[in-house]
Amino acid sequence: SSDGTTLLYWTYLPGNSSEFGVSIATDSLGRAYVTGVIDLNITGLTTFPSTPNAYQPVHNTGSDAFLTVLNPAGSGLDYSTFLGGTGSETGYDVEVGANGIAYVAGQTSLGNFPVKATTVFPTGDKDLFVAKFDINQSGANSLIYSTRIGAGSFNYVNGRSIAVNNVGNVFVTGAISNSFGTPTFPTTPGAYNTVFNTGQDGSMSFVTKLSAGTPVTLDYSTLLAPGIASGIDIHSATGEAVITGTTYTFAFPVTPGALQPVHAGIGGTDAFAIKLNATGSALVYSTFIGG
Repeated sequence: SSDGTTLLYWTYLPGNSSEFGVSIATDSLGRAYVTGVIDLNITGLTTFPSTPNAYQPVHNTGSDAFLTVLNPAGSGLDYSTFLGGTGSETGYDVEVGANGIAYVAGQTSLGNFPVKATTVFPTGDKDLFVAKFDINQSGANSLIYSTRIGAGSFNYVNGRSIAVNNVGNVFVTGAISNSFGTPTFPTTPGAYNTVFNTGQDGSMSFVTKLSAGTPVTLDYSTLLAPGIASGIDIHSATGEAVITGTTYTFAFPVTPGALQPVHAGIGGTDAFAIKLNATGSALVYSTFIGG
């Protein structure tokens, strides 16, 4: 309950494989939207439930992401689908727009991850994916769009967090790491940062804003700073993105007047908080937060 004193429901999402819930959101009707990953057991089968209206009712090979929607009472499923190709997928974050509209972000590896209603972007060994669902529809029609964005061979792009504004633009953040060559992650003209630099982290964060309409295009896309971004939110009035994550890098970009302009530097990471302007072209502020 809203005051934390009463358990309204409690349930398993059962299967005979390994199921991991990673992120949850709710709509105004009280339905719970869950995403994560389902790893097949040694039999290569899973009994994790899908619903007749699912986009993908059957698990593919490897591990699959999923989107499962519980009814307001927690007594049944309004929608449950796998999302995956012949590679391995994990859903890291889910956001809800209007009732029944869900956005899932995560990572997919090599394989035929399903894409729909999107511009073709660079791909690599592990890529960011974003998928938009309308659970008021059924089957193939319930997937509105699905896109994957990578950075070329031997490079990994991980989508860790998404936010959605009131017109349906998706903002996604995460990290890019590479083992060979310079990543080809797409950036847009006028972006805040287009130079790949992992500092002491071995990874560089990014922020990408997707179009509200289809086929999906980039409204803006920018590299951000050395480190791993893990959370993003959008200021509803200004359209500015606020991002948080961790960094080992001492030469991290901070802005004048920052709360903490210097990395604490005792052998570990500091958190960071960054506000990016509405066009993705400049930092409003950037600061370390650490001890």
